[in-house]
Amino acid sequence: MVRKGLEKTTLEDIAQEAGQPRPLVRYFVGNRADLVSLLTERIVRRSEERLETLRKKCAQETEGDVVEWLFESFFSDDFSNRLVAELWHAAQRSDDLRRSVSEVYRRVLSEMAKHIARGEYGQRADTSRDTAYALFSASLGATVLRHLGVPPPHRGRHLRTLQGLTTAIGSKERVIKKRGRVR
Repeated sequence: MVRKGLEKTTLEDIAQEAGQPRPLVRYFVGNRADLVSLLTERIVRRSEERLETLRKKCAQETEGDVVEWLFESFFSDDFSNRLVAELWHAAQRSDDLRRSVSEVYRRVLSEMAKHIARGEYGQRADTSRDTAYALFSASLGATVLRHLGVPPPHRGRHLRTLQGLTTAIGSKERVIKKRGRVR
């Protein structure tokens, strides 16, 4: 499916790849819509596993470590990234699929925001959600650019810049709180 894409992959292709007769694949997978549904469930399950890793990591790591984990682990699985890209494309035509995919991202953002709010920077809940969104967007964008053959010029500096943004947002908020002007 990754080679041809979701739109062009047939049950026959899957049967050949699995080394099984097409009727057997059809029996276990069903039709094309069922196949997309199974793929979505698999991606959601894998995302949930990654989200659990994020929860555990957030419990014991700094924001900088979480930023590094996003780049080095969460968005570094090329196979999953290609499947997710296929699902994004398919989600443009399916409200149910769009809801499933967006719910996973909402949960990841929520976990990140909770960690940022209770972390060393002590950001307010609304600011921590903005920070989580910015970091997630940057991670996602970097993944897309990397797949297009445009990696960051200096990966280490790229990570440190994003970690610095998290620190800067928290520092600015502390200064505003001290001055009594919380926005």
